[in-house]
Amino acid sequence: MKAPKYQRAEVLHAALREAVQTLNDPVEGLVVTGDGVVAWADGRHILMSYRWDNGHDDAGRPLLGSGAWTAQYVTDCNADFSEAAGGTTSTRHWWSRLWRVWR
Repeated sequence: MKAPKYQRAEVLHAALREAVQTLNDPVEGLVVTGDGVVAWADGRHILMSYRWDNGHDDAGRPLLGSGAWTAQYVTDCNADFSEAAGGTTSTRHWWSRLWRVWR
């Protein structure tokens, strides 16, 4: 089992790969939220889900050490992303409010 910081790095790596393919512009940022990962580029924001995909043998049993994190595009969203901001709307980006909590 990997340390959580390495797990988070692998989630972000999978999300970045998906964001690059979906946004078709240089990715300007990624934020992990309780709802998924939000990425943005050139004014467009997208929400992606992420999950652990484990490999299985022919009998359907999980293969230890065979899995990987994957991310998948869910929908476009706006910069406020009101669900992540606690259901409120604001002219400030929702992640700037979260940043104050984390610091």
